[in-house]
Amino acid sequence: MAVNRVIKSITNWIERKLFLKVNASKTKVVRLTRCEYLGFTFLKNGGGWKVKLTTK
Repeated sequence: MAVNRVIKSITNWIERKLFLKVNASKTKVVRLTRCEYLGFTFLKNGGGWKVKLTTK
C-alpha cells in the first residue's frame, strides 16, 4: 500500500536527519484540511492556505 511506503520513508528521514523518534501508534497520514494539529486547523483559501485556531 502506498500510504505505508510514505509513512516508512518519512519516518526514516525524520529519525535519520532530525534524530527524533517517531511514535508509530500516534502517526497517521491525513488530508491537511481534515486534521487538527497542536491546536490549529488548516483551511484552503483560494490559491493559498490559512491557519486557524481550533474551536476546542
